[in-house]
Amino acid sequence: MSTKTSDILDDLKEKIMDGVYKGDSKLPTEQELISYYAASRNTVRNVLKELEIEGLIYSRQGSGYYTQDEQIVSSIALRGLSETPYSQTITNKVLKFEKVHADHELSQLFDIPLNNRVIYFRRLRYKSGVPLQLEDSYLPFFLFPTLTKADIEGSIFHYVEVTKKLRIKYARRDYQSILMSEEEKQLMDFPADKPVAAMKTISTNYLDIGRVFERSVVIEPNAMHTDVARRH
Repeated sequence: MSTKTSDILDDLKEKIMDGVYKGDSKLPTEQELISYYAASRNTVRNVLKELEIEGLIYSRQGSGYYTQDEQIVSSIALRGLSETPYSQTITNKVLKFEKVHADHELSQLFDIPLNNRVIYFRRLRYKSGVPLQLEDSYLPFFLFPTLTKADIEGSIFHYVEVTKKLRIKYARRDYQSILMSEEEKQLMDFPADKPVAAMKTISTNYLDIGRVFERSVVIEPNAMHTDVARRH
């Protein structure tokens, strides 16, 4: 995408994530967006299409574009589709950060020799101090030898694209409805004696060169399923 398109996309996405455009509210018209951003019609249409692909907006025939329900937007933001902390109320706490040896599955996934080093981390994501996601992720060490705990407490995608200057292309995701384990409930402050339903999202994230750079498993209680993927 051009810089102009990316700038408009990031601005609109931030406004949606931060509630400037409330859930299920109408976005400005194409012409209003063209005038506001001093952009071409094609640029604005590309931005709207991208937002629709990411699941943040939807179109009503003859009426225009509307933001998704606030719960869906929150779920998308927390699930790390863009991995950008648009709201300052979202924080990460790193529970584990270590280097492990790649097993057969990881060696195939990352296209590295068996037993090569892989970075593993577990973190809890909070919103306004409330634990909302538990994430386990793996990354190939040779791509990210300088990755630190501080990086993981922030945005992995920001580290990849800004610090490492690599281009992220898209993610493949599989979803499963599960009951949380005793350990997962304990980590997320749920009562041990009650079953808790959750969405398990397995994400395989790709660079634009086609290489897998991350495999993550996210447990999100009471999540709404939205089958979307990052593409920019």
